[in-house]
Amino acid sequence: MVLLSDRAIAVYNSRFLGLNRPTDVLSFKLDPGEGEVLISAETARRQAEELGHSLEQELMILAIHGFLHLQGFLDYKPADRRRMEAETRRLLRLAGRET
Repeated sequence: MVLLSDRAIAVYNSRFLGLNRPTDVLSFKLDPGEGEVLISAETARRQAEELGHSLEQELMILAIHGFLHLQGFLDYKPADRRRMEAETRRLLRLAGRET
């Protein structure tokens, strides 16, 4: 996991997804069984404040989200998003970090 600024993650978002703006988390599969998760620390801080939980909690949620993408989870359709959110909650409970 790599923490970046909004400006730095926007470069990756533009280059790889064609979206010229910052985002909270990006994940990239590299080789089988390997990948990288990029998180904007600035966006994570704002989201934590908006959602009323700690920055640590938000970083954990975003790291799990990126990891799930590396495992093949998608979140484009509402049903997929619900499945991914349920798995995120399950993993947070396992880590003792329920929201």
